[in-house]
Amino acid sequence: MALVELLVAVVVIGIVVAGASALLLGGNSTYRAATIRADLSQRAHAALAVVASRVRDASVVDRQLDGSWKVTILRDGANYDHVFSVSGSQLLMELGGNTTVVADDVVGFSIEPYMSESTFAYRLTVALGRGGAVREASTIVGLRR
Repeated sequence: MALVELLVAVVVIGIVVAGASALLLGGNSTYRAATIRADLSQRAHAALAVVASRVRDASVVDRQLDGSWKVTILRDGANYDHVFSVSGSQLLMELGGNTTVVADDVVGFSIEPYMSESTFAYRLTVALGRGGAVREASTIVGLRR
């Protein structure tokens, strides 16, 4: 009888441990997914801020034949050409031959003309994705003239 009771106790303890492990691991994956989404959202907004700051000060915004966007800023009598493009999963910004990675994990990027009541503006969108999670940041930027 003692052997049967011991066997039942071992089985019950095994079930309790398995249940506790499942709860802990399930909570961990939920936390991990939430952390990934928050990271993507934060980085998408940071990349959007970089692009928006250049477009806001632009004198000219042109789409190039290769699909990239050339943002020309006139400052102190000189033209500064910022070229934004997506290569693989990276959003790149080129200025004077130097290329900077603005964001990784890019799944979408666009600059679209936007006409409001009285001003000409652009709708900027940056979307980042990883592990099935996608976060998008978007804004409308008017040009300073």
